[in-house]
Amino acid sequence: QFARKGRANQFFFVNNRYIRHPFFHKAVMTAYEPLISATENPNYFIYFEVEPDTIDVNIHPTKTEVKFENERALWQILMVTVKESLGKFNAIPSIDFDTADAPDIPIFDPSKSTSMPKV
Repeated sequence: QFARKGRANQFFFVNNRYIRHPFFHKAVMTAYEPLISATENPNYFIYFEVEPDTIDVNIHPTKTEVKFENERALWQILMVTVKESLGKFNAIPSIDFDTADAPDIPIFDPSKSTSMPKV
């Protein structure tokens, strides 16, 4: 319902600077995998606040690409955080184990005698 075919509303910001980061986009897509098809893209605005000395903004002339000190760890944190957020807001389907509507099944007691049913 909130996914599109294109990538129009997908934004990453680092210390209030817009960046493009395909590796982090993959983390978001991995978190959304059970919810949307491979041809759809979720909308997102993700903000990172990091120490300036842990990033390198001199990767691309437009300064829209950033190199992080520990990208793999950030990828894991991002993926888990997005997945957890989707779960908190019930975006991910869940199984309800509510026992209110469960049938009343008696507990087996081996000390009581049982008889075979007759046909």
